Amino acid sequence: MVALGITGLTLCVIHSDKLMVRHYVLTTDEVNNPHTYVVISDLHHRGLTFEGGVSLIDTIKQEEPEAVFMIGDMIDNHIERADKDPFPVMDKLVNGLSDYPIYYVTGNHEDKARELYDEFVEHFKDKINIIGGSGPTEDKSVTLAEEDGKKIVLYGLHDPSFDYEGYNHFEINPGRLGEALQNFDIDPNNFNILLEHRPELVDFYGYYDFDAMFAGHSHGGQIVLGGWSTFSIPGGTFNYVGGEYDYQDGKKLYVSRGLGYSAMLPIRINCNPEIISFTVQPE
Repeated sequence: MVALGITGLTLCVIHSDKLMVRHYVLTTDEVNNPHTYVVISDLHHRGLTFEGGVSLIDTIKQEEPEAVFMIGDMIDNHIERADKDPFPVMDKLVNGLSDYPIYYVTGNHEDKARELYDEFVEHFKDKINIIGGSGPTEDKSVTLAEEDGKKIVLYGLHDPSFDYEGYNHFEINPGRLGEALQNFDIDPNNFNILLEHRPELVDFYGYYDFDAMFAGHSHGGQIVLGGWSTFSIPGGTFNYVGGEYDYQDGKKLYVSRGLGYSAMLPIRINCNPEIISFTVQPE
């Protein structure tokens, strides 16, 4: 018991909660001017202040994005409800980012909190654009920028956990994502960006004409010690824990290390929370 207590105290001391901003530059001949966007994921309804009093909202604003992308697990079933405001953290975040369009796709924790997620959709319907919700009919595309016929187009996919009762996120099962992808009219002459939650499914959606794909889910490993990490999920996610990956034919997969942590393991070690700021600019 004493040894466990010492171990727990040691882990708390080396807990990493300094907010990082990871920058990427994506070049294409489909734009004439630079366009910057911010991606956040896996908040798990934690607070919005990080080590040293750093504000998530202020950090995002400093990037001066044209839009903010939220890619799943922003809420979960561990939310402590309040009668007047069931989403105090998300309310503060969304209101703080009211100057920017917000585009949202679901993760597996939105499914775990299914009843709460339905309330979330109603609560934020005028403030958040859900482009990947609970099934194919909610999977949408939107044009982010258009210059002289050149477009940046954003696509969103729902999390496949909504497709099956008892879906296990350690499986690789695309659910109805194939139906959603077939419904998209993807023009390879545009610069196409995909938002979805699960990096382990890149072999499924990566064959479509997406130039850049963004996922989360793996928390960057959350606890990283040498070559081992707690959230190196079997079945493919281990290969895409966090960072930039070359997929094929010039396509890129970017995996966010996320902002929060599992409620069962509220700690990060050698794996700081992060936001992604990326700029699409002319070649």
